[in-house]
Amino acid sequence: MRYVNLMILTIFFCITPMYANEIVIEGCTRYFNNLTNEQKTEIIGLREDLIIKSNEIKQQLKGIRIRIQQEMRKESPDWDYMDELNKDFFLLQNQLTNELIKYKKQLERITYEEYEKYGQLKEAD
Repeated sequence: MRYVNLMILTIFFCITPMYANEIVIEGCTRYFNNLTNEQKTEIIGLREDLIIKSNEIKQQLKGIRIRIQQEMRKESPDWDYMDELNKDFFLLQNQLTNELIKYKKQLERITYEEYEKYGQLKEAD
């Protein structure tokens, strides 16, 4: 079952860049098909980079979670070690959030800067 879920996620992430039709940022919609080929290529590259980086961070988070669980199962857990693990965990969560914010800003830069001049933005429903 675990491998089926992994396969489904892999297929989803492989198909997503091809079929993502709308890009909505702060209430404005840009359609993927209306972008230039250069913009499409750049956006697909950004998505792939985000997926790779976020998966690496998620794997690290998973490793820390496992170490926390192992430590909690002990008769007398080392609380200082637990504090260090929690700090590392929250730093990685912040890093993941920062990657998402960076992706959003790059997406805005690619899709909206030149189109704001021409007033081609459309309010999302």
